[in-house]
Amino acid sequence: MAANGGRDAARGFEYQYLKTLEQFLRALSDPDVASCRVEGDPQAINLGSADAVDYELIGPSGSVLVASQVKSTRTNRTLSIRQVIEILIRLSEGSEADRYRLDTNIRLSPEALDLKQFLDKDEEKIEHLEALLSNHSESIEALIPTERGGRNFALNVLSKSRIIYDDRSNEALRIDVQELILPLRNAHQRGLGDTSAGLMTGYLTATVLKRAADPHQALWPKHELKAELLIPDDALLDALGQRDWGVVIGAMPPLPDLPRLSYQRKIHQSLKPVSAASIGPVPCTILQGLSGIGKSSLAVSYVGHYAHLYDQIYWIEASTRATIEASFRRIAAPLPHRPADTETSLRDLVHEYLANSAHRWLMILDDVLDRELLKWVPRYGRGVVIITTTQGALSPSAGQALEIQPFKRGESISLLSNRLSVPKTKANKKSLLDSPSFLRIGL
Repeated sequence: MAANGGRDAARGFEYQYLKTLEQFLRALSDPDVASCRVEGDPQAINLGSADAVDYELIGPSGSVLVASQVKSTRTNRTLSIRQVIEILIRLSEGSEADRYRLDTNIRLSPEALDLKQFLDKDEEKIEHLEALLSNHSESIEALIPTERGGRNFALNVLSKSRIIYDDRSNEALRIDVQELILPLRNAHQRGLGDTSAGLMTGYLTATVLKRAADPHQALWPKHELKAELLIPDDALLDALGQRDWGVVIGAMPPLPDLPRLSYQRKIHQSLKPVSAASIGPVPCTILQGLSGIGKSSLAVSYVGHYAHLYDQIYWIEASTRATIEASFRRIAAPLPHRPADTETSLRDLVHEYLANSAHRWLMILDDVLDRELLKWVPRYGRGVVIITTTQGALSPSAGQALEIQPFKRGESISLLSNRLSVPKTKANKKSLLDSPSFLRIGL
């Protein structure tokens, strides 16, 4: 095996299992899908082609809705049109399905890309597909061997096929899977806010591996996935002996009643993804706006939603020099003893620790009102910083500013409904809008 061949193979299986998990999670809301079969049907008639199937989505009647093969690589390989057709034909021999799908992060040749774009158009007919293939450098007979079922069979298979080119890395794919898991767990109030999505992702990926290895467990019913998604955090910790979300150091306020997801996404996009392997200048996002508009609540929401991306989370009360110093002393307390009697020595001690730490960290400096306090912001390491401040308190050079606007009317109604435990009916919404309480709340 070539150098790093074992690692490349392991990453290939990880990509395959993450893609399987992602598609099954997306199918949870589809009533036409009842289960997922990992690695195809162990009772397939054509066992020689059964291994071409990496996963199948199964309907309530047991019919195969989609059969897929997942192909990945870390090299600069290119898939030719001949290879793509060969994969899809072999996939059809291993599974009698309504649709066939090739999921790949391998770059497509120009001719294979033409085929992908053609197949993406549902309205195209088989005769048009035959004409497309006839225009390529190889003859249609060479592309579709007659011994593999004949021209008409092959054209029919291709007309039911899709080619999905997905160049996400394993790391990006894992994060996207976590994003699918978060709302599913939160809808049933599992975990402490938005937590344990990464740990759950690892657990479910291992479940895919277990089902791939055992033909008797290949069929994964939807109700079993739903049950596994709702395993409480404590049970996950007992089973796996670890936690995947950041430990919060500092007196962070409770999670707000309204998360304002659009702002959470903007904050996430403004902060570069952090990995244990990357170290450099620390990205900083400033949440600024009128006093009482909800800047601190947004920072808490971000922690709740993205805590799984970090190992350590520091909540710093930053309204005065005294509160910042007290927060930094909490960080410094467990560090190896070194004199930190002065403000400067304390700040340098914590900054040096964060710059050299192998952990991914997030620091929130809440309610910074004095530009002089920006000297406490760490500038280097495997971390990111969020600052909350009132309008115009800090210079634009301190970081990327995000202006927080007042609640929209619909958000205000949702907040009041949540606080007052009022069902969100049209009549109740009108009642809240007409209420003097709605006018008095500074939203």
